[in-house]
Amino acid sequence: MQHASSSVEDSYRRGMTAQAYKPHSPVKTNVCQVHPENSGGWKVANWPLWRGTYDEVPLVVIGNVYSCGASPIARNTTTMEVWQPRPDGTFSSLRSGIEEGECRASVPIVSGMDGEFSNVIGNFQYETLAPGSPGIFGGLVPGSDDYPPYGPGGIHMYLNIEGYHPLLGRLDMNDLDDWVLKKDSRGRFRFRGWDLRPQFAKNTNNVEAGGGIEIRSLTKVPRLGYDLALEVKVDVFLVEMEGGVSNSLILQRALIDLLPVTARLFLTVTKWKNSMNDK
Repeated sequence: MQHASSSVEDSYRRGMTAQAYKPHSPVKTNVCQVHPENSGGWKVANWPLWRGTYDEVPLVVIGNVYSCGASPIARNTTTMEVWQPRPDGTFSSLRSGIEEGECRASVPIVSGMDGEFSNVIGNFQYETLAPGSPGIFGGLVPGSDDYPPYGPGGIHMYLNIEGYHPLLGRLDMNDLDDWVLKKDSRGRFRFRGWDLRPQFAKNTNNVEAGGGIEIRSLTKVPRLGYDLALEVKVDVFLVEMEGGVSNSLILQRALIDLLPVTARLFLTVTKWKNSMNDK
């Protein structure tokens, strides 16, 4: 069974940018949609210094959420935050009120049993497009002109259910290459070489509370107008929390820890200025 990246540090090292997270995305089940008027194709890096352009690949992601404990903690229906680069490798704007919900969504988690396992918390399903490969700026640039070296694209998922350790995971497009037939993929999902971007070369300890995301299966499905469309089934595992640590505080600390040094310095100077103004 293929494991998707589940820890914060590993996700960041493999291409995730903490700055790309934007809270309060609209509740919906279609994360990323094609806009024919401005579609520049699916920009994929097979090597760190080069990207090719292909037709977009629709994805349907179906998942079950499990408790690693003996039985799930009963909760009302919640949502999972999902965000990703657009097919051209860039993220939508982080500014409030601009490009809201573009390749971002709060996907509903529907509570219920699947009839086979008693530790199922719920399930989810969303549609999207395969994300493009961000470059040295991590996809946080205006337009689509990110620059090499590039890294593999990925779909980021954050699940925060009270009573469980929050899970910040990544479904890496490079991991799908092991599942897609070569005659269908034609190498479009394979990233060869190393991620050469300096901000993603951190050698950090892989510390996590447990849990994770596993790819269970991948199936080619018909989709009108596309030569390739995929259905990806995943399992998400959560670990129950001990104590009363705030889930939102854990995420805040994790994202701050992953900010580049320059961003941390900016936050430190801003805090110092604010303290001086208060005197």
